[in-house]
Order: sequence, then structure tokens, then C-alpha cells
Amino acid sequence: MELHNLREDDVIRVITELCNEEEQTPRFGYATGADCRLDAACYVLNRIAPRYVSSGRGLAHTISETEHDTQSKVDLIALAHEGLRRVTSVRRAYYDAPDRDSGPGADVVYVYPAITGRIISGQSFEPAAGVSVSLTRNGTPVAMEDSRWPNPYDVTVNTRGTYTFLPRAVEEHASDGQSTEFCIEVSGDGYETLKHYFSVPGTKKPAQAAAMGKHGEYHLPDLYVLPR
Repeated sequence: MELHNLREDDVIRVITELCNEEEQTPRFGYATGADCRLDAACYVLNRIAPRYVSSGRGLAHTISETEHDTQSKVDLIALAHEGLRRVTSVRRAYYDAPDRDSGPGADVVYVYPAITGRIISGQSFEPAAGVSVSLTRNGTPVAMEDSRWPNPYDVTVNTRGTYTFLPRAVEEHASDGQSTEFCIEVSGDGYETLKHYFSVPGTKKPAQAAAMGKHGEYHLPDLYVLPR
């Protein structure tokens, strides 16, 4: 059984329609790049209630309920405009990065979950700050899904020691579910370099489904860095 939030589909559809219209006939000056669209969608989804389904029957029932809910559709469009105005005004650095490439050209790829964890100071036992965290494989930095997921990741006070990575989908893999060994490398002024090896299973998916980014999460245990 797999849960699905139908509101994601609604929001992505509305954002896509608004951005496509803006590209064809500019009216609002919205930023319409792929990353801008995703940030706008996140802005909207964080402000509306989800609608989860886990079966075809649930999907049909929900569609029937919402088909004639005109007010909800109007509210969603208004919130989508608000989200696009917000991301356009913010203009994050990665908006101006080159468009992400299409990645593997195969019809089927192997995807990895988002890898998350925390770096803790072994001296104060508080979340560490001012350290750089890298995700490597065989000594080489792992390519990320896009520029929104930096590698290395700079841990700051605001992130409370937390780091995140989303490895790019790959074509090569021996079999569905086979684990790949990665390494977390932590370095920073005043700290001993730390390396933590772990394995994560890759999941076989159609390339089109993989592009939606629903890869799940893989949580690593807290890692402790020690002062030199």
C-alpha cells in the first residue's frame, strides 16, 4: 500500500498552467524555471490541508467530492499566484544555475532515498555548526538530483546540525534492492575529520516516475565530531 496526497497533483497542475501561460504571454513577471515552480508548489502545499488516498476506491471518492468544489479551486489558484510572487521576489541563488540535465537516458533507473542526518559536537553534545558534510562513493563526490541539493553541504547554526542529500538516479545497478556503499565525510576548522560508511538500497523505477522525486528518506544516526 502506498499513500498519495492528491493535493500535490492539484498544486503542480495549477503551478504548471500558470507558469506556462506566463511564458507564452508575460503578465506578472513570474520566474518560471523548474526550481521556481517546485518552490512555489512547496509554498502552496505547506499552506493547505493534504488529502491522502491509499486505493483506487479512495481516489474515486475524493475526486467525486472535490469535482464541483469551485471555491477550493479559486482559493488554490490565488495561493499559487501568491507562491509564484514570493519565489520570484526571493530569487534564490540556484534559480540562476544552468538547467538540470535529464540525467540517465534509460527508460528504467535506480533511485535512492533522500539521505539525512545530524552532526553533533562531541564536546558540547549540541548540534555542530561551521562544518562541511560531503557524500562520496568510492572516494568521489556523489552527483545530486539537482542544484537544490548541494554536495558538500555546509552545516550552519540555522540548520541545527542537520544535513540532507538526494543522490541522482543512475542506470547501472546489479539488481533491484541491491545496496550501494556511500560515505559521509565531515570536516571543519577545529574538528577532526570524520568518515562514516553506510549502505543504502537502490530502487528500480520507470524514469518518468523517478523524475517526480518521491524517493522516501533514509535517516542516519547522529554523528559526533571531536575537536582537534
